[in-house]
Amino acid sequence: LAPNNKVESWTQVNGFAKNAIESNKAITAISTTMVIIAVMIPVLALLYIHVLSERRRIATIAALGFSRWEIFVMHLFEALIVGGLGTLLGTGVGYALCRYFMKHPIFSNAGFVVLPAITTNAFVIPALVLFTTTLIAGILPAVIASRAEPAIELRRE
Repeated sequence: LAPNNKVESWTQVNGFAKNAIESNKAITAISTTMVIIAVMIPVLALLYIHVLSERRRIATIAALGFSRWEIFVMHLFEALIVGGLGTLLGTGVGYALCRYFMKHPIFSNAGFVVLPAITTNAFVIPALVLFTTTLIAGILPAVIASRAEPAIELRRE
């Protein structure tokens, strides 16, 4: 249709845009990894300490006839509650920050403005990562709780 026009890929014509997009992908991967570590360590510590402090209660539950599987599920359910509440709270704070940065851009130079994306994926994917991380961090304390020996734990003071 236009034999005199030359067609080029935008990545060949504008290296700045290509580099900006690649940098954003790298920052996303790094920040996701940091979030996973920053969430997993305190949640694991919190749930582990909770299990250690509740050893007598766990032993009593086991002595009453609850199976190891039921005790495991109870403590994993606690991780589910912590993860759910944390995810809801984090999503709310994230949305509020996105709204703030829409009014006060993170970066603005010569007409190039960096604004947060308020999309479903911008919230669903991080929420799933956080929730899954919390559940994974809750597995070890749940396993420890399920392996409590009632006779030994109830003898301790």
